[in-house]
Amino acid sequence: MADRTSIRSAQAAVANFPTPVEQDDRSQSVGFSEPTVAIVVPTFSDNRHLRECLESVRRQTYVDFICYVVDDASPENVTKVVEPFSRRDDRFVLCRHGRNAGLSAARNTGLIIAEEALVQFLDADDMLTPWAIEARVASLGVHRNRPEVAGTYGEIVQCPEESTASDVAGWKRRSGGTTVDWVSSKGESPFNAHSPLLRTDVIRHLGGFDETLVNGAEDWDLWQRVLRHGFVFEPTHSIVGAYRQRSTSMVREHIDVHAAQADALLHRALNWVDGDPFPGVEPAFMPLPIAENSLRRTIRAARYAGITTATTPNPTSAVTPKLLQFARCETLPRSRRSDVIAAARGGIVRGLGLGPDSAHQLSNDAQARLTQAAEIIADAFIDSTPLASPPGHAYQLLDCTKVDVAVIGESVADVQPLIEAARRHTEVDSIVAIDLSTMNGSQGTVAEWSTAGVRMCSPNDLLLGRIQPGEIMVSGPVGPAAKYLVEFADRTNITITELESHERQLTVEHECDDQRLGAKTAHFSRLLPLEEGAISSEEFDKLNSLRDLHRGETVVIIGNGPSLNNTDLSVVEGHITIGVNSIFLATDRLPGPLTYYVVEDQAVFYENTEAIKSYGAETKIFPSNYRHAFSDEEIDEKTIFFRMNAGFYGRRTGTYCHPRFSTDVAQRIFCGQSVTIANLQLAYWMGARRVVLIGMDFSYSIPSDAERRGDVIVSQSDDPNHFDPAYFGAGKTWHDPKLDRVLINYRLADEVYRATGREIVNATVGGKLELFPRRPLKEALR
Repeated sequence: MADRTSIRSAQAAVANFPTPVEQDDRSQSVGFSEPTVAIVVPTFSDNRHLRECLESVRRQTYVDFICYVVDDASPENVTKVVEPFSRRDDRFVLCRHGRNAGLSAARNTGLIIAEEALVQFLDADDMLTPWAIEARVASLGVHRNRPEVAGTYGEIVQCPEESTASDVAGWKRRSGGTTVDWVSSKGESPFNAHSPLLRTDVIRHLGGFDETLVNGAEDWDLWQRVLRHGFVFEPTHSIVGAYRQRSTSMVREHIDVHAAQADALLHRALNWVDGDPFPGVEPAFMPLPIAENSLRRTIRAARYAGITTATTPNPTSAVTPKLLQFARCETLPRSRRSDVIAAARGGIVRGLGLGPDSAHQLSNDAQARLTQAAEIIADAFIDSTPLASPPGHAYQLLDCTKVDVAVIGESVADVQPLIEAARRHTEVDSIVAIDLSTMNGSQGTVAEWSTAGVRMCSPNDLLLGRIQPGEIMVSGPVGPAAKYLVEFADRTNITITELESHERQLTVEHECDDQRLGAKTAHFSRLLPLEEGAISSEEFDKLNSLRDLHRGETVVIIGNGPSLNNTDLSVVEGHITIGVNSIFLATDRLPGPLTYYVVEDQAVFYENTEAIKSYGAETKIFPSNYRHAFSDEEIDEKTIFFRMNAGFYGRRTGTYCHPRFSTDVAQRIFCGQSVTIANLQLAYWMGARRVVLIGMDFSYSIPSDAERRGDVIVSQSDDPNHFDPAYFGAGKTWHDPKLDRVLINYRLADEVYRATGREIVNATVGGKLELFPRRPLKEALR
C-alpha cells in the first residue's frame, strides 16, 4: 500500500490530466424497448425429447416470443407433440419441410420465417432455463448502442438424457463469462448453438448456417464467420440452457466427419479471410496469430505510453510514432479496447509510483482523470490502426456463388424445358437449379437435375444470399413456392423470365382463390402443416415398402363410370389393380380381389364405412385423417394410411387450384379433384412403367332433382354417372366433379410420366377423356 506522500504526489500529477468527459449512460436505461424473440426449434425424429424442449420454452419468464418448430420431414408424428402446445398457445407454430434437408437447413428455414428482431436456436433434444430469454434480452439492452454486439450468451450445462424441464428450472446459480471476440475465441467454437441470443439481421446478413455441413460443426462455422466479421458476444451471467447427453448424438456417430470439419475450420483460423463487411462494424479478417500478436504488442505499447503520461500529462503525445511502429497494428479489433485501456491505466499507475492495488486510494476525480487518460491512449492506438485488406488468396467467409441463370421448376416435367431455355443463354456450368422439394415436397426434379449435370441449391441459399443469379427462369404455372422466390428476386432486382405456361391453368381464372397472403403466412414451410394430417413412423415404413414394388410393371386403375358395364374385366386377372370408392358394388364382376383399394372422398368414406372396412382387397390405402375411424384391431400390415395434402381444394394456403404431383408418397399425396390423381401418384411411387385407365368416362350430369349446397350434392334418385345406379343413389352425398380441374391434374400427371419414360394410356370403352392415348384393354396389358 502506498504511503500518504505517494498518494498526494500522484493526486497532484493526475490533476493535470485531461478533464473527464461525461459518459453517455443511455445504454443502461431501464426504458429499453423489449423486442419479440423468435425461438427456432428444428426437429427430426426427436419426439422422445421434443415435448420437454417445448415445455422449457413455454415456461419462459419472457413472454414476447414466437416458437417456430421446423419439422425436417421427420417420419415421426411431430404434430402429435406440437399440437397440444399450439392449440393452447398461438406462440407455437409448426413448420414443415417437404423432404429431409438437414439441421442447418431447418435452422435456416426458421431464420428466414422469423420476422422478430432476435433469434434463439434450440435443438429439439435440449432445453432452456425459465429465465434464459429474459436474462439475455436484458443484457442486449445494456449493449444496444454497440453495433458490434451480435448477441449475448449464457452458460450451457450438460445433463443426463432423462432430464426434464423441471430439473432445468432449478439451475439458478450465477455464472461467469467474458466478452467473446475473434481473438479470445482462439479459432474454436465458443459455445453451443443455443447458448447465445442473436440479432436476426446479423445472422441473415452472414448467410445463416452452411447447409453443406450436415453432420456437425455448422454452429462452429457460423460463430467463426460472425467473429471474423468483427462482431462480439457479451456474457449473461447465468445458466441459460441444458445440453442433453445422448448416446446417439451427431458427434458420436460421425466423429471422423467432425474431425475433418474441425481441421478445415482450424486451418481457416490461421489464414486471411474475406467477406462482405457489416455496416458500422470493423472486420477481423486477419489470421488468428497476427491478431493475437498485434494485441500483445499494442497492450505493451499502451503500457509504455501510460508510464510516459504519468510524468508528461498529455496522453495523446505519449503515443509516439516509435510506439505505433512497435505495436505493428496490422488490425486491432475494437472489441479489445478494454484490454488496451487496462494496460494503459496500469502503465500510468506504475509511472505514478503507485502499487497495483493503490489506485483505489485516489480521489474519485483523480481516478476518473486517470481512466480518461487511459481511454485516450487506447483510442489513439486503435484509431491509428489501418484496416488491413486481405490478400488475393484469402478464404471467402461466405461462398456467394454468382451464376448466370437460376432455374426454378416445380415438377419433373419442368426440368428439360428450363434447361433448354437456360442453355440458350449460357453454358451448363453457369446454371444452378433451385430445388423446391424442401419447400413443396418431392416432385421428381432432384434426380432429373442431377442426370442433366445441373448444380442444385436450396431455396434458403437464394434467400440468404449464398447464391446470386443474374437471372431467374421459372416454369409456369407458378406455384406458391416458386412465387415466394420470384417475389424475393423481384425485390432484389434479379431479372425474372417466366416460360410460357403449360396447359395446366384453369380455364376460368377467377374461380381461383388468389389471396394476397402476407409473406409470413404464405411462406412455404408453413403451407404444408396447414394442409395435411400426420402419419406415424409405422405408416411411414409401410409406405416406403411400396416404393418400386412393381417396378417396370403395368398397373390398372379402375374407375367407376358406366363404361365399366361394357368392359371385359376378366382380362385384368393377374395384373396389378387399383380400385376406388364404391367399387365393392362390382365385386361379382371382378376376376378376383383388387391388389389395392383407395378411398379419398369424405362423403364416400363416412357413408360407407362398414362396407369399406369389410371389403376384401389385398391392401387398403386411406388418408391419415380417417385413421380415427379404425380400432387398432382393424388395422394390419395391409391397411396403410398416407398424409393427404388437400391444398388444391381451397384452404387458405395459396395452393388453391394449383396441380401438384408427389414422387414421394411416404411424405404426402397431393389431392387433385379426383381420387385417380392420388392413384396415379401411388402407381408412380410403386414404379409402374405403364398405367392403364378403365372406367374413366370423364362425363358427369347432375340430375335435376338433386339437392345442391355449393359443391355438395345430395341425390334424390338413381345415379346416372356410375356403373351402378345405387352408387350415388337416393340419399347419397357427393361433390361436383369439376372436370376442368381434374383435367389440369391429368395433364400434369401425363407430363410427369412422359418426362420419366413412362406412360398413361386410356383403355376406357367410350367416354370423353381424350388427353391420354387410347388403346384396347387387351393390347394395353401386353
